[in-house]
Amino acid sequence: MNTSLPAHQDLSMEDRPGELWKDIPGFRKYFQVSNFGRVKRKERQVRDTQGGTYTLPAMIRKAVVNKDLNMHARDWTYRLQIVLQYKNKKYSFQVARLVYYCFVRQFDLKDTSLVVSTLNVDGLDVRPDNLVLLTQAEKCRRPYSTGRQSSHLATNKFKLIAAIEASRQKTNIMVSQYDADGHYMSTFHSITEAARQTGIGYASIAYAARLPARKAGGYYWRKGDANKINLKQVQEIIRKRQISYKEKKGVKVMQYDAAGNLVATFHAISDAAKKAGVSHKSISNAIRHGRGRPGAGGWIWRPA
Repeated sequence: MNTSLPAHQDLSMEDRPGELWKDIPGFRKYFQVSNFGRVKRKERQVRDTQGGTYTLPAMIRKAVVNKDLNMHARDWTYRLQIVLQYKNKKYSFQVARLVYYCFVRQFDLKDTSLVVSTLNVDGLDVRPDNLVLLTQAEKCRRPYSTGRQSSHLATNKFKLIAAIEASRQKTNIMVSQYDADGHYMSTFHSITEAARQTGIGYASIAYAARLPARKAGGYYWRKGDANKINLKQVQEIIRKRQISYKEKKGVKVMQYDAAGNLVATFHAISDAAKKAGVSHKSISNAIRHGRGRPGAGGWIWRPA
């Protein structure tokens, strides 16, 4: 046990001073939560695929820290989340929700209209006396009462109008639609309008408009209203992307003649197969089992 660590980082099996444990509802034989927000897997017997059994030791499960940036307070809002696996299924829980249920008051855990929050606004401090159960409406009002959000009613209306206009200018980007051959089809005043009229997702169109080689709904998209697009540029981008991928992920291979002279080096087996006119599989087999003897296509193949 290391009491200098925050509770959510303490993975020691030794209890912290004053720590109490209770079974997590629905997982009574398998998992427990403490009044410090630590989650423990209980020791149990497990049957393996061969029919034998072994002991799965108890251990502290590490919670994931989720965080969101608060632009008004210029800091972060934290939440502790835990994922439990039971019978090959995964279940995700907010730790504060479990602590409140087990140590403060039981409520319907499936009721998403009820939210557990912290009184001191520190989402990492999930001690029972720091937790409060709120409705969704109360949760939405709380940032204003705690000073972590400002009301739009208190904002200078001229600044608000300017901000709205700036946002509108940023999002109202003219885009044009082109067929697979690069021929112009239509122009829309905004991506929103394009999505509404074509039925293609907003995010897909926005993504395609940023990346020349991408399509959305089977069409190319560009900002502006050019009467055509350059497909050679698109093909060059695709070619470079394929080369880059092969350089990063491909199995580099060297080709030798029967005398052991280097003939060529390829970034990927697929390139070698295409150039030599032999199958990908035959080159792979030659690399693994050739032992320096001529194999696929009469060549010696070795990994680079």
